[in-house]
Formats: sequence, structure tokens, C-alpha cells
Amino acid sequence: MHIIEFPVIPCTTPIYNGFNHDAVVDIHGDLLQGPQNGFVIEFPSREGIAFHMSVRMGLYGGENTIVLNNMRNGSFQIEERHYNVFQLGAPFHVQIKSHSSHYSIHVNGNHLAHFHHREDPCHVTALTIRGDVRIQKIHFEHFIGMNGGGFQVGSSSAMVVAAPPPPPAVVIAPTPAPAVVIAPRPAPLVEVVLPPPRPIIEVVAPRPAPIVVVAPPRRPIIAPVVVINKGGHHHHNRHH
Repeated sequence: MHIIEFPVIPCTTPIYNGFNHDAVVDIHGDLLQGPQNGFVIEFPSREGIAFHMSVRMGLYGGENTIVLNNMRNGSFQIEERHYNVFQLGAPFHVQIKSHSSHYSIHVNGNHLAHFHHREDPCHVTALTIRGDVRIQKIHFEHFIGMNGGGFQVGSSSAMVVAAPPPPPAVVIAPTPAPAVVIAPRPAPLVEVVLPPPRPIIEVVAPRPAPIVVVAPPRRPIIAPVVVINKGGHHHHNRHH
């Protein structure tokens, strides 16, 4: 067996004799909140990627799911989707085991899925882990030619130095764009034209007709005539 502790992420370690039947990889880590919305475990191969596991946490409007797939000739093939059992900030244990017809995947001791071989697992050449994750330990077991002699899986002439766990990722929200307030266009001025004033008509009252008072004709006054007779008698003559 071989154990790698606290590898720097992204991490790639070579596997020289393929992912043979009954070989097991155990990965222990913590899922972080970061800009990549999850993490990816892959087994690159001679033809592309024999096994691809993408854990997507649904951040920033993305999907919340687990996708299994493979890549051939530079193109991913048909996806297999499964319910996401991972939780942000919580430790996890992923176990991937190679069987004669498929890989079995367990998360925290519970069966997640079978992924049937789309390429011979003996063509696997490496293990790659990348994304928003902190890995405490990678445990390789039952890999042919890598255990009895004490060789590390993916051993090379360079010394592998365990790195301390990175600090928690800090997500910096983008600066919101300044709000642009567009003032409404003012309504056009409407000139109110008043109708011309009506001419003032001077009403001239008719002059009253003069009042003519017609007095009745006066009757002539007839004074009595006195005739004096020399004989001493008065005689009255009246005109009738």
C-alpha cells in the first residue's frame, strides 16, 4: 500500500501499471467553498480519461449533482448523474474500487454508484484531483507491483514533500456595477393659448322720452257784469 498525505491541490500522481482489478483508492478530505463550485477526481488513461467524477455543489447558480463520465479523443461522452451527498465544510471519504466490469464508488461508507468500464482500467496512467477541496490522505491498495517491494504508486526520482493544508478559500464577491439612474425625458412644454377676450359691448340705455304733461284747458273766468241803473235798482246780467 501507499499513502500520500496533504498533497498540494491540484494534485497528479502517476500510476504505472494501471488500475487493476480489486485495486482500491481511498481519498479523505474536506470540501471547501470556492470559485470552482466543487472538485473533480479523474483517472487519465492512454485514450483520454478512463474515469471522471465531478462533484458540483450548486454554488453561483450552478448545478448541485455528481457527474460520472469518461473522455475519448478529447471529448466527454455520455454523462451519468447521481444525487449529491457531499456537504460544504464537512469531511468526506471517497472509495473507488476497480472490478472486472465496473468501478464501484462509495462516499462516507455508503454506495453511490457503479460506473461501467468504457476503457480498459489497465490503461489508467495517473490519478488527478483538483478543485475546491483540501485532501488529508490518499490511500492506494492492491496495485500490482507497487506494494510488496515498497514502491510508491507513481514513485519517481523526485521526493514528494507533504505540504501543509492550505488556508480556507476566501470568496470575494464581485464589485457590483454602479447603478445608472436614467432620468425620464421631460415632457415637452405645451404652450396654452388662451382665446382672445371677447370685446366689451357697452350697453347704452335709451334716453327716456320726455314726459309731457298736458293740462286740461282752463275754463275762462266770466266775471259778473254789474249794471247800475240810475233809477237805483241793480240789475244783474249773466251770460249763459
